[in-house]
Amino acid sequence: MINWIRSLIKIVKINTIDNSNGLLRAQVINQGEVDDTIIYNAYGFISSPPIQNAIGLQFLINGDSSAKYAFAMNPSLNPKIERGEACIFSDQGIKIYLKKDGNLDIISLKDINVTCNNLVANITNNATINASVIEANADTSADITSPQIKLNGNVTITGNLIVTGKDFLTHSHSGVTAGSANTGIVV
Repeated sequence: MINWIRSLIKIVKINTIDNSNGLLRAQVINQGEVDDTIIYNAYGFISSPPIQNAIGLQFLINGDSSAKYAFAMNPSLNPKIERGEACIFSDQGIKIYLKKDGNLDIISLKDINVTCNNLVANITNNATINASVIEANADTSADITSPQIKLNGNVTITGNLIVTGKDFLTHSHSGVTAGSANTGIVV
């Protein structure tokens, strides 16, 4: 029985990866024997080992040597996680941790790009962004609704400023008199 199980499952080295036809196919090496094998991935997830000679498990389906599938893995790249946690990671240091305390940690030393129709973040408490420069670009308008907005630092406005319906560039004042008197309130 043990020999039969051993004949179905082999530890292999995974080399060349080909994804040209939608299936991840790999050249696997087991004791000098080279096989063409499909790399199995779970639904909605696909990964390809970043290095030659990655470790994998090769399975023969029903003992049929023409029906071979493999799981690619490389334990040396695995991040340390605690029991009950999960992590998606790459060899470039990008990690998405699902922590057992309920937190989600995304770690990347590269750019993170999100493309979608609408992005909504419902945040119960605070939102903090720490960056050396923050840019926001909107094609038509940007609205901020808050009972109070506090800006710390200098404010530069390129364009016009409208304050409670009063145009900053073209507004006029009441009670204007010649000389050194002050003007009245904005009209």
